[in-house]
Amino acid sequence: MLSIKKCRSILNQNKEDQTPNYSEQEVKQIRDLLYQLAELDYEIFKENQVNGKCNHLHKGKH
Repeated sequence: MLSIKKCRSILNQNKEDQTPNYSEQEVKQIRDLLYQLAELDYEIFKENQVNGKCNHLHKGKH
């Protein structure tokens, strides 16, 4: 899991003045939401693999 410090750095990477856009609580909430979305996406991917469905972003040999 990414640290709060790393997440804050990523969220502010395009900001010129580097003042925080998000509170620590907001950064935690954003990080948690992104991890939940990634977990859901992975579960769907695994289910599609079991069912023989292929839904990749690149062409495969299927």
